Amino acid sequence: MSADDEIIDYGSNSGPFTRRNIIIAAAICSGLVAAGLLVLVIMAPWNHNALEDEYKSTVEEILRLSSESRQGYDDLMKMCNTYGSRITGSSGLDAATEYVYNAMQSYGLLNVQYDNVEVINWVRGDEETLMMTYPYQKKMAIMALGNSIGATDLVGDVIVVQSFDELDTLGNEGKITGKIVVYNKAFTTYGATSSYRTTGARRASAYGAIASLTRSVTPYSLYTPHTGVQYYDDTNPPIPAAAITVEDAILLQYMQVS
Repeated sequence: MSADDEIIDYGSNSGPFTRRNIIIAAAICSGLVAAGLLVLVIMAPWNHNALEDEYKSTVEEILRLSSESRQGYDDLMKMCNTYGSRITGSSGLDAATEYVYNAMQSYGLLNVQYDNVEVINWVRGDEETLMMTYPYQKKMAIMALGNSIGATDLVGDVIVVQSFDELDTLGNEGKITGKIVVYNKAFTTYGATSSYRTTGARRASAYGAIASLTRSVTPYSLYTPHTGVQYYDDTNPPIPAAAITVEDAILLQYMQVS
């Protein structure tokens, strides 16, 4: 790292990154998008000077091409609008993969090939309903989190927590067992706040919760739940996991403390 590099911490487990790293990665992404490709850049420590010297002219050419042409953005728009959502194992992903494969070949790229990989094929159910029944009836917007098991006629009392520390404290006091845990964690950074979505269900299950509801991971809301992936483990039984709106999480918190 040189004296010109600025350290940036995004609150994730990956950082910190340097601004130079980010600019280089952004340049690569931008250039490949300009070629109509969908890419994932995995960042790792490197010898800055050696790589910069080797790839500087290539990066500059990628930046030039991406600024002079909308082709990549047009291709990306076509893929998203034509094939829709592309969850792993879905027909949408298969169709989009074929589209990208053909596009890469048409651009004259070398060694374009398919690789077989094993993925989870999670399918969202047809109906997602959440109803608050006390102190009054209110239908709440909800979206199941990716990989969640289904639930039929699940009823339970709600307990709202604002942190994993609060969950641990209440869990050790036996106050989580048989409850629906609601995580009302206000957004700070995506890396820090999304852990409540990805690991909340299994953490609540460890204390005997019957379901997990997570405040949508977003700084803004117009009564719109935001879904995303969540992960179970081999230690605790899987429980239904879903996202609720920021507004409803705040409402449930208010009712609990009032």
